[in-house]
Amino acid sequence: MTHGLAAMLALVSAGPCLAAGLDLSVGIRGGYARWDGWGGYWFCVSAGPAMVSDRLNVGADLSLAQSKITKNGRSFVFWNLGGLAKVRYNVIQVGVGYGYAPAFTDEGGSGHAGVGSPFLTAGATLLHRFSRQLVFDVGVENVFFMNHLERGTRAPEPVPVLESLPELIVKGSPTGDNRPTSSTGSEVRVPNTTAPKPVVPPSFDLRCEVSDANGDRVFTGGERVGLTVSVTNSGLGAARGVAVRLLGTSKGLQYLGTSQSIGDIRPGEMREAKFEATLPNRIDSDNGNIIIRVTEANGFDALEEKELIVAMQPAKVTRETQVVSTLVDVDAPLEPSSFKRDDAYAVVVGISGYRSQALPKVTYARKDAEAIKDYLTSVCGFKEGNIKLLTDDGASLSDLTAYCEEWLARNVRKGSFVFVYFAGLGTPSPDKGEAYIVPYDGEPGFVSKLYPLSRLYSSLAALPTDQVVVALDACFSGAGGRSVMEQGKRPLVAVDLEKEAQKLGNVAVLAASAGNEISQDFDAKRHGLFTYYLLKGLRGEADSDKDGWVTLGELYNFAKPKVLDESQRLGYTQTLQLLPPGARATERVAKVR
Repeated sequence: MTHGLAAMLALVSAGPCLAAGLDLSVGIRGGYARWDGWGGYWFCVSAGPAMVSDRLNVGADLSLAQSKITKNGRSFVFWNLGGLAKVRYNVIQVGVGYGYAPAFTDEGGSGHAGVGSPFLTAGATLLHRFSRQLVFDVGVENVFFMNHLERGTRAPEPVPVLESLPELIVKGSPTGDNRPTSSTGSEVRVPNTTAPKPVVPPSFDLRCEVSDANGDRVFTGGERVGLTVSVTNSGLGAARGVAVRLLGTSKGLQYLGTSQSIGDIRPGEMREAKFEATLPNRIDSDNGNIIIRVTEANGFDALEEKELIVAMQPAKVTRETQVVSTLVDVDAPLEPSSFKRDDAYAVVVGISGYRSQALPKVTYARKDAEAIKDYLTSVCGFKEGNIKLLTDDGASLSDLTAYCEEWLARNVRKGSFVFVYFAGLGTPSPDKGEAYIVPYDGEPGFVSKLYPLSRLYSSLAALPTDQVVVALDACFSGAGGRSVMEQGKRPLVAVDLEKEAQKLGNVAVLAASAGNEISQDFDAKRHGLFTYYLLKGLRGEADSDKDGWVTLGELYNFAKPKVLDESQRLGYTQTLQLLPPGARATERVAKVR
């Protein structure tokens, strides 16, 4: 460094002797230095030849600088000797050079061997000309050193102070004993010896603190969690290169990390390592342990380890259920039965919407009819082509007349099995006490647009077979439900269904309710109440004797109490009727096994 200052002074004194066109540039500059992630102040004096004009300055300087840079609580102070090539335009100056730091120390007293590095400078410079060939500039610059700061070999730790022992002088002895003598018998001078001072190690005290967002000390998915480890050097010696390491079985380690360096710790000093993370919502439940270990570069690791048991659990998931649709038990597909009735015919009618806007909708009537048709082909042995399904606008008065009278009469012969099902609106005649089926184009009050129940029974009784079953999921009281009344008439008419049954002959009728009651939909199952239990019975629940057959009597005995109990639970009374009472109780309707 003394040689560098002498060289600069020589350049200054030689200024007037420079070649023509060259000036001597002398400068002082300071600023911010950055070296391998370290940073701090930088102060420099420089001198060298330059070509200077009003705006442009090109030159080469010899520089001497001092820096103090810090990183992670550590500091280095060093002198730097080097060369610099520079270009200035107006007040902006940039340069490139190489500097060498012969040696440097950190604040802990550790020495480091010399290291060199290329560097770049950039900043603002003000220039003043003292004489024809002497120029002085002052600048503020940033300096960027390019090599690793600690690439050089770390200098050995200072040699421990040695205690000197007094010099021992042994004189020759003519007695011939074993004391040291020279060959001439003169005295022998034993060199001084030294004894090292004992090493003073550090000692560590540990303190741990667990944190989580909701304060319950359980690591829950989705929350911010942390573990802070405080390390205090309670010993008399300095600790070098201290690190906190996490071990154990806890699955939280994959999020918190497993190691942090906290640098050197002087005696009495405390430093912290903070492990923090935001946990994913979906994590595994865990009761693993976290072991906290402190290590030191010279092997003086902490003699105490901390073990924490920390619970982990996934984030609580709330569920909002929205029922879009559900499969009702009676709507589940049926296994087709081996039972076949080739000589069986059915007319199945379901009317949910009527042509007259004044008539109420029967929500599930069409669905009821479609389900009955499926059951007839699956467990009742009917051929697909022997079933006429009439729904909504396909169930007009003329359609009912054509299929219930003409089509059946044309196909049914002795021994045939006939099944007629109707789901929709019924209506009474207040004057005559008779019951009517309301077809798609029907209107209460216009008898000519209605289909008399007695006409249906008479046409079925005229068929050349004694195996006819009718199921009516309608009512004829005019009091609501699946029943309507002519406008202006009283709302309840007691239709005598047993009187109507006198015209049945060999026809058996399952009526959804008594003549003075109403038949209702079963919204929970999305069917008419009577039809729902009719389907459950046909599915096999009505087979009380477990012989694999469902008879008409078993069907009635199964469905009647179910319909009554459910209707009363819903706030009204609906009593299933079998007309004539006990009619065709042994008639086999379905094969379920």
